[in-house]
Amino acid sequence: MKSTNVKVLYITGWGRSGTTVLDRILGQLPGFNSVGEIRYIWDRNFVGNHLCGCGKHFRDCPEWQAIINDAFGSFDAVDPNRMIQMRDGLTRTRHLAGLTMPGTTRRALWENAREYLTNLIALYKSIQRHYDCNIIVDSSKFPTYAFTLDILKEIDLYVVHIVRDPRAVSFSWLRRKLQPDTGTLQPMDEHGPFFSTLLWNSWNIATEATWGKRPERYIFIRYEDFIRQPKKTIQRILRRFGEEVDSMPFVDEHTVHLGINHTCSGNPNRFNEGNITLRMDDEWTRKMRPRDKYFVTAMAMPFLHRYGYPIVV
Repeated sequence: MKSTNVKVLYITGWGRSGTTVLDRILGQLPGFNSVGEIRYIWDRNFVGNHLCGCGKHFRDCPEWQAIINDAFGSFDAVDPNRMIQMRDGLTRTRHLAGLTMPGTTRRALWENAREYLTNLIALYKSIQRHYDCNIIVDSSKFPTYAFTLDILKEIDLYVVHIVRDPRAVSFSWLRRKLQPDTGTLQPMDEHGPFFSTLLWNSWNIATEATWGKRPERYIFIRYEDFIRQPKKTIQRILRRFGEEVDSMPFVDEHTVHLGINHTCSGNPNRFNEGNITLRMDDEWTRKMRPRDKYFVTAMAMPFLHRYGYPIVV
């Protein structure tokens, strides 16, 4: 990771796969800074004024005020609705094929989003200057957003691809979780087994197909291995990308101390602080409805063995 460009460690993987907690731990490392899911900053933060990880509303957070003022002059200097339109025209899942294939479709998508890309560069550079960090940790997850960052010559992108058993992911999406981001308690999105597994398949295929051929920029980890050995997993990520740190936030092999953060978006556990013990969430093995378990297993069958998951649980 030796470059004068902005270095971004990008975490990708379908939701409910441990991306937020991985983001938080990496963001605690010396020289690293976590910003959460930057892809959503225009709608959830500029427009929705959701909570920063510090607990303040985004526009009231002194850290983000300084970053935005440095990048754009003020919050009002950027039209967030225009940014959302351009982002969605470029980074929606349906554009995976167009982005991963050379030719006019890919060039047209990029050209239509030139203003958006320029603002992304300004934003990431401002974050780097503000925190004087070597590496920005971004857990936006979308494979298409990773492709977007990768085309920017000012950004050096490194991808951490985290995968969790699709049945566990599907079960988690069916849980009703309260979302405190808006300052009010509202249920988070829920996805059924079909949609969850469809996205699990397509996102993992796209990420591995694009980045798996670039081992110097890509590392694959499983959620289950990460939770069993979190410290060793973080060390493995650092070794892969040639990074060294003189301290880590681990209290013991399974407990990490998390301080205040300024993530703009992510799972509600981004608000957790203090000593956090990482435990395997395997409730799905006991409580998932058999028909959902069989359905997800059938849909994900080609990839279960590839990623080391049993067919029968």
